Amino acid sequence: MVTDILILVLLSTSSIRACSLFINPRNVFCRTDASELKNKTLVEVFANHLDSTEFMLPYDDSYFNFCSIADGISIRTSLGHNLLGDRIRSSPYKFQFRKDESCHHVCTKKYESSNIQQQKMLQRLMKGIISNYQHYWTIDSLPVRTCYISAQNEEICTFGVPIGCYITKNGETKHLCNFREKRNDTFYVFNHIDFEITYGGSQHRESVALHDEDCGSISVVKVQVRSLNSDKCNYSSEALMFQSTTEYINIPFTYTIKFVKGAQNSWGSRWHYLFKSIPQTDIEGFSVSLSLIIILFLLLVIAIIRFCVSHENLTRDIWYVNTNLQKRMIREDFY
Repeated sequence: MVTDILILVLLSTSSIRACSLFINPRNVFCRTDASELKNKTLVEVFANHLDSTEFMLPYDDSYFNFCSIADGISIRTSLGHNLLGDRIRSSPYKFQFRKDESCHHVCTKKYESSNIQQQKMLQRLMKGIISNYQHYWTIDSLPVRTCYISAQNEEICTFGVPIGCYITKNGETKHLCNFREKRNDTFYVFNHIDFEITYGGSQHRESVALHDEDCGSISVVKVQVRSLNSDKCNYSSEALMFQSTTEYINIPFTYTIKFVKGAQNSWGSRWHYLFKSIPQTDIEGFSVSLSLIIILFLLLVIAIIRFCVSHENLTRDIWYVNTNLQKRMIREDFY
């Protein structure tokens, strides 16, 4: 029993130390191109696979024919991505630090009735919207969250960026579908993204030579999704929608980017904002679930160790019994 407790303590200690390998140190971004200081000026959005709240099968952006980079390189930003098998790839969403953009057109996807492959992609997109598939993006190792204002005038943020919403033939709304004009059996594509990146002052020693206004570290990443039937980011345009019988449609993908000056924060506190909009009960439930998973994992390790030790002892005892039995038989035969 004492041995088991010691093993648990050792494994718990090693697990805590290993957790630090899942998180990368934050970067310092500068508006001024100071190559001699090795600071970044380009803020990149990295795309993980798309997951669904209803299905366990993940897909890449190319499966649903979203905007992507043809020669996008698969990267591993941390050891956790290696262990979890995440497919992190570069995306076409790239911003210059502290350079706001009122509208940026990424690409336009066309679906024609005469093209069989395009119709296949359109059917995939419909199934993805019905199954509530979502993008999972990261910026400087921070997850991108989708935020909206609730009926109680509170900001609610969730992990992941939904690709669209669907209203059934009976007029039932699946998932987040807040539109004034709702039509039955209609798909809405969230083809426009409003990025809001909050940055704080930099305490990095290599950025001392620059002004505080030029450099900073990213602390909060939020987006708001919209459905716009426009490639000019016209908010007054109607929503981009189509029905299950649609065979021809053009879907432009656009975004805006806004940088907001925030308070200076430490490396450890940059993760606190992720839990502000999550109810306390959800956090406690997540903590309990994570603790149970760790305990089960440690118990499994102990069980394997005890099995190996027992198997070794059993093998040695069997060998000892067989040896004595052979000696006894030889002695009886001899006498």
